[in-house]
Amino acid sequence: MSVILSGKNVEVQEKECDTILEVARDAASAHTATDWHWVTERGCIFEALPSSVGPLVACSQPEFVKHRSAWPLSRKTCDIIFASSLKNLVVELLGREACIFNDQYIIKPPHAGELSAFPWHQDSNWLRECDVEVQPYLSAWIALDDMMEDMMLTIPAGTLVIMSSTLMHSSLPNISNHLRRAWMPQFSARPIVNCKTGVPLALAVLLINEGS
Repeated sequence: MSVILSGKNVEVQEKECDTILEVARDAASAHTATDWHWVTERGCIFEALPSSVGPLVACSQPEFVKHRSAWPLSRKTCDIIFASSLKNLVVELLGREACIFNDQYIIKPPHAGELSAFPWHQDSNWLRECDVEVQPYLSAWIALDDMMEDMMLTIPAGTLVIMSSTLMHSSLPNISNHLRRAWMPQFSARPIVNCKTGVPLALAVLLINEGS
């Protein structure tokens, strides 16, 4: 566990996260600031890109950057994914064929209680139901808010926690007065594709372009 994002980059991710939340709130017709039920109903998870993106966006770095930079998203996030100490760390851990596999925010509303808790699980559990060529992957959980317990600062904003997809873990509920926001991109050692069609299950964008 270490601080991976500077204050300026934390602000970039906070702004993007809040914009995604507002767009989703409008789509859900949840127009009151105290109405958070719609957030917990979707498991407190917000994908940066829709799951319906085509294979070109899912596999091509230029096409991914183009779509990942369009409003309500931020071009600066792509710099963090493809040209930062985070990218260097991921390549060191997974190798030069490492891909971004998923790109999501976890937003826990204030006073959400157990509805915002994540029970014990492995991030790779859902792959067991898919006909895919399983590859090692990891989740890069990055706090966007200072996390406090019993009035003590335990995790400052910008802190990175790297988790293997096979690591058993859980997450406590948010019982504080504030949002708890985290950005959690996931990275695979190689593209995770359907065994029969070769189509990527999610994203499969190489962090290092060929020839670099």
